[in-house]
Amino acid sequence: MALFYAPLTSPPNSSFKSHFPIQLPNHTTHEEFPAAPSFLNKHFCTTLISAKLRPRPAAATVCSRGPDTTPTEGVSASVAKKQKPRILIAGGGIGGLVLALAAKRKGFEVAVFEKDMSAVRGEGQYRGPIQIQSNALAALEAIDMDVAEELMRAGCITGDRINGLVDASNTHFLLSISSNPQNKHLWGAICGKWRKPSRLLVSSRSAVNSPRKARILVAGGGIGGLVFALAAKRKGFEVVVLEKDISAIRGEGQYRGPIQLQSNALAALETIDAAVAEEVMESGCVTGDRVNGIVDGVTSAWYIKFDTFTPAAERGLPVTRVISRMTLQQILARAVGDDVIMNESNVVDFVDDGNKVTVILGNGQRYEGDLLVGADGIWSKVRTILFGPKEASYSGYTCYTGIADFVPPDIETVGYRVFLGHKQYFVSSDVGAGKMQWYAFHKEPPGGTDAENGKKERLLKIFGGWCDNVVDLINATDEEVILRRDIYDRVPIMRWGKGRVTLLGDSVHAMQPNMGQGGCMAIEDAYQLALELEKAWNQSVETGTPMDIESPLKRYEKERRIRVALIYGMARMAAIMASTYRPYLGVGFGPLSFLTKLRIPHPGRVGGRFFIKFAMPLMLSWVLGGN
Repeated sequence: MALFYAPLTSPPNSSFKSHFPIQLPNHTTHEEFPAAPSFLNKHFCTTLISAKLRPRPAAATVCSRGPDTTPTEGVSASVAKKQKPRILIAGGGIGGLVLALAAKRKGFEVAVFEKDMSAVRGEGQYRGPIQIQSNALAALEAIDMDVAEELMRAGCITGDRINGLVDASNTHFLLSISSNPQNKHLWGAICGKWRKPSRLLVSSRSAVNSPRKARILVAGGGIGGLVFALAAKRKGFEVVVLEKDISAIRGEGQYRGPIQLQSNALAALETIDAAVAEEVMESGCVTGDRVNGIVDGVTSAWYIKFDTFTPAAERGLPVTRVISRMTLQQILARAVGDDVIMNESNVVDFVDDGNKVTVILGNGQRYEGDLLVGADGIWSKVRTILFGPKEASYSGYTCYTGIADFVPPDIETVGYRVFLGHKQYFVSSDVGAGKMQWYAFHKEPPGGTDAENGKKERLLKIFGGWCDNVVDLINATDEEVILRRDIYDRVPIMRWGKGRVTLLGDSVHAMQPNMGQGGCMAIEDAYQLALELEKAWNQSVETGTPMDIESPLKRYEKERRIRVALIYGMARMAAIMASTYRPYLGVGFGPLSFLTKLRIPHPGRVGGRFFIKFAMPLMLSWVLGGN
């Protein structure tokens, strides 16, 4: 993968959206984005205004920290209110609407002014059909593949037959344009800078058979599956998402809480669909513009601070945010489309015969496709069928989690903290709207249970002697919203698939939440897989041969394998560091516990802090900056 994600839907010579074109001051703590525009229809995300300009909507802040939220002092107005230009278009004809579509796909806010839309639509009654030649079709493909394909399906191809001038007196051709397949897209070859001419769609009326884009089946409608479906759809592939219970996935947010989307994942999502990425970021809460890091659980003294802002700013990438899992999935599901997502579709088996993949559902229904992507999570059925049953690895920790209506006094300066203790640790994060999300990890065997209404009581026994930041947050949380789950992961494997089947996200590399990169890695997977499939499609069109399915799947695995394994290892190391943390000599040593009274710093704590201080900036730069 390139250090900067190459746009999936943008022309090679255009620049993709950058939130930070130049490095900004490290004290920046506030951003604003324009409010989302209303929708004309599924393609033209614009507003038609027949009279005068409507009042401009107030900008919506990324993170709500209470009713009196204002930008932090010292932040310049130009940085706090930085946003893309707003484009006004006079005229809702073909040119105006195509410009509106292109601008909207690039994340600009657009308003189209048309005095009479019905008159524009009615022109076709007396002006007749319009000829759209290869150069225009190539440009439209580069703007929006779905719209271009819909237009080409609705039209009638004339370029696959003889065209020319004839003598009216004897009907002999004076000039003809060759119907040789090599010349079918001559105009595109001359004028189209956006796409290679051979990539334009040719109908079945053509004199030669043209390659067919793959039909992709996706098992799992979670974050990874939906992001991949969106990426593949934007590239013109036919996609079917098979999910056994979409409502259950949305409901995960009730116990799993918000998800952290770091700069690398947001950059990948931007290149897949700028408008969707913008909506996600507007719905999230920025934490990367404040202090984040590790503190001692008892004293609350800082152990190490993380700078997640600079790696993003230096590369022009979005700053880390947290967003509700339910909100994120709803945004993605809308973008993918109800016609793509097949709910109540539980994948129980599949057959790969070398030419196609047949997926079998629990109700006996079957779907056929050219390839299958298993994005069905840590307990993946697709993975089990591919490689046989294998238990996930228990991390050694059970996790309690909850969301509290609580605003710490240092909310303006601290985004999230990890509180360390011996064989236990606690994580808190601002999630916006006056709420805090927390996770309490305790080292113990799996499968444990709590007495009815006893979770909060147990947590206060475990963490009751810790600093006020932890105890106050637990006390502010209602018993009924505290939930518990054991933490598992899966060691990444060298081989991610077989034949026409591959895996994505947690199904192949579920990792512990200590790095906040589990969902981010799934989004990166989705980006890379769509990119490799697009390369294979380009090759098939250029050679006139059927699309190769297995080679791009192998390239995808190769590109992702090392990066994923390293980040998985970092997440495991973080858990080990947390479980072995001892602030002072004597902690955790039974008979020698009296040494803790001497307050002698534990050598492991001192050495670990020294290592992290120098290694963390390099690690964050590599992780957050993409690969």
